[in-house]
Amino acid sequence: MDEENHSFRINSDKDKLPCHPKELGKKEFAIMAVDVKEVAEKKQLSKEGIENYNLSRLTKNKGERMKAIRIANFLKALSLIVICVLIGPTPSLSLAETDRALYERLGGYDAISAVVDIFLIKVWEDPVVGRFFVGMGTDTRNQLRQKNKNLMCANTGGPCKKINRPLAEAHVGLGITDKEFDIVAGHLGTTLKEFKVPQKEYDELMTKVGGLRDYVVEARIKK
Repeated sequence: MDEENHSFRINSDKDKLPCHPKELGKKEFAIMAVDVKEVAEKKQLSKEGIENYNLSRLTKNKGERMKAIRIANFLKALSLIVICVLIGPTPSLSLAETDRALYERLGGYDAISAVVDIFLIKVWEDPVVGRFFVGMGTDTRNQLRQKNKNLMCANTGGPCKKINRPLAEAHVGLGITDKEFDIVAGHLGTTLKEFKVPQKEYDELMTKVGGLRDYVVEARIKK
């Protein structure tokens, strides 16, 4: 039956903020740093609250008002860094990671090829669905392997070209049932688990496989 490692890297590098408060004097900057540390550690003020708190401390006379405004603007950015330090780095996926095709996240062609090899052995040896492959010679089985590898590669965003016939055309007349389809899909799921495919990629691939049901199960194939 034709069916349509993987790495999942987490980026936790902290963003760098190139702020240089050249306008600030040592006294004002020291006051600002102490205020931010004391307030942020107590976790009593929001970003805007920290800004207002320091603004009020630095506006004791009219001559310092403009300098206090510059300090407040700097604190908008600084307070974000302080909060991140207190909470700790939060793992997140980079845009490049989320844009990667499922094919790449599964590990590319070599990983897919290894999965298909083990998966098909399970299918051929299954006491229920193995009957569909009785009498297949070595060459025919090798062709089936390659068709399934190319199909999985192409359907996950890889560079492979599909070399199988349309699935409905290839399976019509075999009388495959939903139960038999589930058995085959189950063998694929087990193989993916054995290869320790991450849950996200596992779910994506099994969803794609589930979408083939209407082209494989006899009662569902549109004739």
